[in-house]
Amino acid sequence: MSEPEPIRIILIDPVAESVTEQQLVLDLQTLYRLLECSTIDAFRFSPSTLAYVDDNGLYRPPDENGCVPHIWFRAANQPIVGRVVLTGMPDADGYETDCTLTTQQVRDAIERFANEPLLGL
Repeated sequence: MSEPEPIRIILIDPVAESVTEQQLVLDLQTLYRLLECSTIDAFRFSPSTLAYVDDNGLYRPPDENGCVPHIWFRAANQPIVGRVVLTGMPDADGYETDCTLTTQQVRDAIERFANEPLLGL
């Protein structure tokens, strides 16, 4: 089995309303740090892209105004609360690969950044 190599990821931050590219070796501790959480979940963002999110994001407490920073994607039917890390799909050894989407493609997939109450979820 080969050692993990640095890969290209995209980090989406709803608080900063930013989509940024980074090059790093991705392991579980790095995911926890990037996502600012202690439990993660993953889903297929596109046929070639994996998204990592905070598994307990919807349970994050609201701010003093009752609002929670989150992201709505055009193809999603619920908000994603907290940061999102995008990678390529895993290789034969189980390691994530470079994210092939551009930051502009990711921005285009975001319907909106929001900081509002998440009532009814």
